[in-house]
Amino acid sequence: MTRLWQRLLRPWVRRAFCLSLTAFSFVFFLAGCVGPDYLLGTDYRQAEILYERGAIPQARDKAGDVGADDPDYARAQKLLKDIDALSLVLSREHMELAEAYEKAGILQKALHEYNIALSINPENKWARKKLLLLGTISSDESSSEPAAGLEEMRKKIQKARTTEVGPEEKAARHYVKGKLYFVSGKYNKAIKHFKIALEAVPDYKDAEVFLELVRNERKSFIDFHLKKGVTLFQKEELELAIKEWNTVIAVDPKNTEAAEYKKRAEAIEVKVKKIQDTQDITKTPVRQETNGAESTLPLLLR
Repeated sequence: MTRLWQRLLRPWVRRAFCLSLTAFSFVFFLAGCVGPDYLLGTDYRQAEILYERGAIPQARDKAGDVGADDPDYARAQKLLKDIDALSLVLSREHMELAEAYEKAGILQKALHEYNIALSINPENKWARKKLLLLGTISSDESSSEPAAGLEEMRKKIQKARTTEVGPEEKAARHYVKGKLYFVSGKYNKAIKHFKIALEAVPDYKDAEVFLELVRNERKSFIDFHLKKGVTLFQKEELELAIKEWNTVIAVDPKNTEAAEYKKRAEAIEVKVKKIQDTQDITKTPVRQETNGAESTLPLLLR
């Protein structure tokens, strides 16, 4: 089963992972990658650092700032060529993911990916047209794309979305949605869409296999966070333990075990807070006034 899981999900997981790195790389760059080498560097050096960090649009802009009289001009031009070549590949990857989201009817995700594709490669006319059709940018922002016929195309798209579809197409749409939600870790939504796909076409592709995989992943996810919460509770890390049990409840609202653990931890937090409110903690440590409450926390789990 493990090999089958890897074989089925490898393309989806690899693509989602790579695109996530591209989308968030500049955030990580701003969060702590800026050092003296960047701040004191020339325009070319800054462009090079941005490129190495994966901030493609920013690297392109910075390399374009290098003037013809700059000693680094030739190297900047070569870097621009490398950026253009990489942009085509990355932009195409985001386009493919956007089209998968759009086909599945997850329009917000699709728009996000189309925007990334366009930001990486401003010459991507198909991404620009898609954004125009979906009404997220105005026609006057795209001088290279005529506005004529866009309204008619929008109407056709809307009509296609509202038209009753056959069982095969319905199964296909929900099958794609199930996969996308699965790789995003949204297990409940993935289960829902795989079920709909199988209701439309009982033996549709490998939807049944995926449904079983999602259920197993969901169970493993719940067990992991439930046990992690218990471990943290036993270490008297109440706040972190409650956070783990909240994660469980978010995925499985009917999980009585997580709810009970959380209730006990919250009750202890209230008692500790009352003690803290009535004692001078700096002079009288809570440990001395709780009558052994701290040392007996693990017993409450029994």
